[in-house]
Amino acid sequence: MGKFFSDEVEQALELIYYKVREQRGKEGFALLEKAYQNGDADAAYLLSRCYSGPQYVWKYHGFPEDDDAVERLIHESIRGGSAMGVLGAMRCGEFDEQAKQEMPFADTKEVFNIIYEKAEGGEPFCQHMIGNVYFWGDILEINGEETEKMLGDKKAFGEYLVKLNREAIVWLEKAFANGCSLCGNNLYKLYHDGNDGILPVSPKDEERIHRLGAELGYPMWQEDYGWELWNAGNEKEAVKWWNLALEGGQLSAYGRLGTAAKKGKGMEKNISLAVEYFKRGMEIGECGCCNQLGELYFQGLEGVPQDYAKAVECFEISHKNGSDWGNDMLAAAKLRGLGCAKDAAAAKQLLEEASYTSDLKNYGLGVIYAQGLGVPQDIKKGVEYLDKAQDLEWAREERAKYKKGFLGKWSVINR
Repeated sequence: MGKFFSDEVEQALELIYYKVREQRGKEGFALLEKAYQNGDADAAYLLSRCYSGPQYVWKYHGFPEDDDAVERLIHESIRGGSAMGVLGAMRCGEFDEQAKQEMPFADTKEVFNIIYEKAEGGEPFCQHMIGNVYFWGDILEINGEETEKMLGDKKAFGEYLVKLNREAIVWLEKAFANGCSLCGNNLYKLYHDGNDGILPVSPKDEERIHRLGAELGYPMWQEDYGWELWNAGNEKEAVKWWNLALEGGQLSAYGRLGTAAKKGKGMEKNISLAVEYFKRGMEIGECGCCNQLGELYFQGLEGVPQDYAKAVECFEISHKNGSDWGNDMLAAAKLRGLGCAKDAAAAKQLLEEASYTSDLKNYGLGVIYAQGLGVPQDIKKGVEYLDKAQDLEWAREERAKYKKGFLGKWSVINR
């Protein structure tokens, strides 16, 4: 039996949370499944986190997401007597009346004390949980009577919130230093904006957390620290950390390194290498890689042969994964039938989804309204869009098709 949990659970915590760099998360997942099958309630809760997506576990473990499994496992963990399961349920909105009736504890204070004792004993994940209880304010519910006494005194309650958030810092700092890299996100927020203004901001600590996470070998923090260095103009050092992040499995670093190779910053300019980085990132659906590679193919930039079909493939993957960055180029391809079949309806939807303005977006909307593609024809509105994109040859060519008559009516020029 482990010091804090079962042997399987403690090994799984090591592999999934504390030794991310070893990229053995799936082994940890298998250990949790085995323990869960043997009735381990803590394993049930940790499995629920694994199914909850990258907000709860490192993205590049590649665990499946399953909301139904999350709900089922959390409730099983509570019924089985997992204090972690109860605190986790409070945090993710599953601590309903059913859960309160299911738990074999007197109250949430008892639950808190169980995890607090393990945190004091040095268990990083429990330190992380205690820090989050303070950070998110779940402690207000746990300390119900104490909280109620202060609700009528605004000053006292404000001071109480400050105290709780300072306590969050203490525990999150411990957990972060002891291997729980994910808790750095909330720790950073405490320093960046004081948890929405409860505490004063601390830029020095913001920078320290980035650097500390990188130095501790956490791949996600190595990428973030590299980005901070890049923005500060220290591109060579940034590239060093991005390479370390990639070695540790932070695959989003492909996009960072591809940008460096494309621009020749932090390393020698090498378009072939940049394309290779972007392709590797595209294989795993990294939107930044898809977008940058798609732009190279769409525009035929940096000596990369123009290839609309490949560009469309890149932008389709990016769009599927939630990015609208290449929507204007993808829409233009669908309007003109470049590398794909013409599809004005899809183009219109892409342009409407785009959260930005660009010449290509104005061109696309101009064509749609001027030609009446899926909308009532409105040449005047179409021309207004086209006139905003006159730096684009396609827009100038389209604009030349229309003229305004003596009475102000727009029409198509007969050629």
